[in-house]
Amino acid sequence: MRPGAPAVTIERVGVALRAQRVWGDQFGGQVVQTGNGSFHVPSRAALFGDYTPHSVAIKLTQFQWNPFTWGRGEHQVRSSVMELSLLQNDIPVAFNNLTEDFNITIPGGPGNNLATTIVTFPAPGNKSSSYHLLKLNSTAEGFLVTITPLNTSVVYGVSGRYGGRPDDQNYNVSTETYVLPEQCALKTLSGDKDTEKTAATIFIPGEHEPVDYHIKVQVLGPVTECEIEKRADEKELHTDDVYSYQIQWARLSCVYWSETQEDWRTDGCAISKQSTITSTICHCNHLTAFGTDFATPPNTLDFGALNFSGLVDNVAIFSTIIVALCLFSFTSALIKVTERVGKRKLHHAVRLDDLQNGYRYRLIIWTGAARHAGTESTVTFKLFGDAANSDVRVVNIAEKVFTPGSQVTLIFSTAEQLGNVEQLQLMHDNSGEGSRASWHVDKAAVQDLATGKLSYFFCGEWLAADRGDGQVVKTFPVASEEDLRSIGFLFPASLRSNLAEEHLFLSLAIMPEDSMFTRSQRLGCCLSLLLMSMVSSAMWLRDEIKTQVVQAVSLGPFSFTLNGVYTGIMASLTCLPVIGAIVLLFQYSRPSNKGNPRVRDVEMGVSAEAPTQQGPAKGLPHWCKYVAWVLVVLSAVGSAVFTVLYSLEWGKDKSERWLSGYFLAFLADIFVMQPGKIFLLTIVTCFVGKTQVVKKIFKKKRGPALIKANVVSSQREAGFNCDAFRMRRKMERLSMRSLANIKQARMRQRRDRRFGETVWDIAWFCCFLLLVLSITNEYHNTTEGFHQTLSTTNTFLQSVDDVNDHLTFWSWLNETALQSFYPETSYNDDKPRWFERGFTADRQTVLVYPPSLVQGRVKPVLPQEMHVAF
Repeated sequence: MRPGAPAVTIERVGVALRAQRVWGDQFGGQVVQTGNGSFHVPSRAALFGDYTPHSVAIKLTQFQWNPFTWGRGEHQVRSSVMELSLLQNDIPVAFNNLTEDFNITIPGGPGNNLATTIVTFPAPGNKSSSYHLLKLNSTAEGFLVTITPLNTSVVYGVSGRYGGRPDDQNYNVSTETYVLPEQCALKTLSGDKDTEKTAATIFIPGEHEPVDYHIKVQVLGPVTECEIEKRADEKELHTDDVYSYQIQWARLSCVYWSETQEDWRTDGCAISKQSTITSTICHCNHLTAFGTDFATPPNTLDFGALNFSGLVDNVAIFSTIIVALCLFSFTSALIKVTERVGKRKLHHAVRLDDLQNGYRYRLIIWTGAARHAGTESTVTFKLFGDAANSDVRVVNIAEKVFTPGSQVTLIFSTAEQLGNVEQLQLMHDNSGEGSRASWHVDKAAVQDLATGKLSYFFCGEWLAADRGDGQVVKTFPVASEEDLRSIGFLFPASLRSNLAEEHLFLSLAIMPEDSMFTRSQRLGCCLSLLLMSMVSSAMWLRDEIKTQVVQAVSLGPFSFTLNGVYTGIMASLTCLPVIGAIVLLFQYSRPSNKGNPRVRDVEMGVSAEAPTQQGPAKGLPHWCKYVAWVLVVLSAVGSAVFTVLYSLEWGKDKSERWLSGYFLAFLADIFVMQPGKIFLLTIVTCFVGKTQVVKKIFKKKRGPALIKANVVSSQREAGFNCDAFRMRRKMERLSMRSLANIKQARMRQRRDRRFGETVWDIAWFCCFLLLVLSITNEYHNTTEGFHQTLSTTNTFLQSVDDVNDHLTFWSWLNETALQSFYPETSYNDDKPRWFERGFTADRQTVLVYPPSLVQGRVKPVLPQEMHVAF
């Protein structure tokens, strides 16, 4: 490129490049521009001193999107990125700490919108004031503030000051704003008076040190810019119930890309007062890539402006917090009393013999959690293996261990090796009283203690004379690998487990009894979540009024605004770290080791002496629970205090509206969002980690340290027991009759698996159909939808009319259908580029799934037609 030649501009998708070479003695003070961004270059003396280069190459690049996405610092670019390079002999020249600044105009991002709040004064509002606090950190930051009156014929005074509240003598900026009535504005259009005062816009740049900036808005009184003929009309004009104004603000920052630290930084830059929402002007004394950071910070509190005397009239939020704290105290006390009085052991380990035989087994039985699922009848079982069968074993103990939701571990030995366990037979003698005679078995597992092999059984059956099929003896086949990986089993079982463990509010009632995350701790997390979500929602509250253009996104019957989505996301992210830390501390803290006695190994029958070498304990130290409780107290109390302070700043009406909307959103989060997140988590785990899901479902839980079980002694020591012999013979006869039903049990198991998979497929199809119908219902009446439908009709349906035999059909399929679905050339006869391959031939319709051909056969009496559906 020759010096003095015209500039060359190249524009592609998302990138614009401008290049030019100028003579060295003519360089300096130029404005290099591309699109709506520009660089104003300092003088040649500031850049090169006394040296005059022969020529300077200028290269200006504008990126529509941020190319330096790996920066993870405090600032992030939310605008175009401008980069200017000055080259001598095709080598870039570095410029730092210049005596004159580069003036850079950077276009703002398309999604930059001002945050909006409405402030209301009760009538009479004359001389009433409100204050707003803004925090600035450096000269590279600035706040753009716009104040618009919402009453006509009322003058508002706006003043601002660094480091303190402004007053009549101390202020950095002062102005007035008002909106004239319609008749007054029409009357004075031809005059010299100012009739354009509808809003006050001020730009507040930062200083070298962090500083607070206070804005004061005061009602000064009626407007006096023009005379109104009828004074009675003027009197009627000032009879509004309230005075109110709208304040909009945003923080703008000038940032540059530091190649040494690989991060966006602000030092060496200052923001200009001429910056607007659409373009930011930066003054920087070095040269690199520049951008702007746009943010709408959360609402802050100006404590000096709060009036605590209004707390009596503004009791909605205050009383709600007091009620929440009282409910927490009452529920916590009720949980403590219930756990102390009604505590029951749900996990038992029972040794059925003296383990003198050579082959030892462990049978784990889970009783269902439904009402009256437990039994007080005498339970017996029998195992069938491919090598041998066990005897009928009677669980003859005094303690009633088969309670609802319990897990019972039975340890016994056999004289022969059973081999691969194939069937499990469970029965009872129906000797319990009333509803305590029936028994609902959820699932079971058998483990060979010698080899460690586990066999799983899906039960889900009632053993009851008055429930189900009326049988008290059931034989269950072992679950195959296909059964264990079946979504029809994994998804419902895993969903129940995840809801009981992960749903913070629901788990208060249905949490696993052996969980180290107790009900009291979960209740503390619920209180902290409630109050922290209140204060975070108040921090990010935005007003959407009728005069503001609200961008709504519709998805079928659902409609939401970007403002609402932004507020919800930022409120969730604000309280997520603290709540997550509290939950993790409670869940993974080890229990206290105090009072842990030396116990006896129930399975092996030996004394568990203290180990000489012990591995590292799993989990966090026990004192982490106390740290979690401190976080609960601090987060709850701090959130409650700041929520009340926000309500005092808002006033009664706005606080009550916010409170009603917040509780609706909070209830929707509890009953819709949290179950939805658990639902999605269950889907992912069932598809990705099926083995881990099975292990979690059949997880063996440790029982009490020592259980005094009535172990059945061998006949050599205890002699012949007539009652036990008769019970065993009775159960053996029942066992023989039950074996005939094993075929029906296997058929029922396969039927249940197919049913679960079918229901799963139907649910997925319904969700997909609902999504498609919602989208089509939203866009079928639009202009784009009409043109797409017309294009598809012209491409496929009109040409189908010429198909009347198999030859024309194959010709239509090859030349029309396939060429339309998978075009080989683009609109300019070139090969389609990678981002064009998903479109059909009309370049409007996206092919989301391979087309399928369905032939519809018709009766002979009707005309022969070929129906093609896509």
